[in-house]
Amino acid sequence: QKKKIHFFCSGFSLYPYSIEVYHHTIIACQFAYPLMSLLGVFLPHLRSRYLYILTIIGTGLFAYTFVAAKLSPCSPLVDRFIGRLLISFSWVLKYCVLYFIRVLLGNYFRRKSGHRGLFWFGVLTQIGSLIGAVIIYLFTEHLYLFRERSICVTYDC
Repeated sequence: QKKKIHFFCSGFSLYPYSIEVYHHTIIACQFAYPLMSLLGVFLPHLRSRYLYILTIIGTGLFAYTFVAAKLSPCSPLVDRFIGRLLISFSWVLKYCVLYFIRVLLGNYFRRKSGHRGLFWFGVLTQIGSLIGAVIIYLFTEHLYLFRERSICVTYDC
């Protein structure tokens, strides 16, 4: 029996809404990092309280997309236009907020520690990405936390 390859959290939270929502949202999210990097050029010094607020917003958006992935194939408002709009908007806004935090932290470490601070910031960022990827892999492949929505099946949601 051939094992099915999953496309991790984005697929589980976006795909139930439609392949078009998945496709357009993933493309829109690719614009987030360059836009937030540009914004970081104009706002390099942001007060820490705004950083905390942005972190809470980003965490809330992540929690919503995680819950949508967990409830898949019957994610919230799955068969409605507002559901498509909400999940797509939350993904793009989550990417923007979390990338902006990353840019602000990079600016902070550059100011405080120079190139050495940026080096260690990059190293820790990559270690964090590795840990997150391993956790998501364990959730999907070994703990079976998420379920896919099949195209040809009608769900009673």
